[in-house]
Amino acid sequence: MSVDTDALVSATEAAAKIPGVSRHLIGMWRRSGKLEVKGRRGRSPLYRWEDILLVEKATRRAAWAANNHRARAS
Repeated sequence: MSVDTDALVSATEAAAKIPGVSRHLIGMWRRSGKLEVKGRRGRSPLYRWEDILLVEKATRRAAWAANNHRARAS
């Protein structure tokens, strides 16, 4: 996927391009403080691509680590 990492995108646009990520998940990241709104298009919040990709990567790593830790504890 080739994208301009500084581009501003809506949650719907980002979710359409990232497998396993929904616009609702992006909203949860925003509400939890992991993702910051950088602009607006009408009433829709806009996010920087790079920020979304970084949060998505961190979320996947945290999930992997949690699953790996549980597997070792068994």
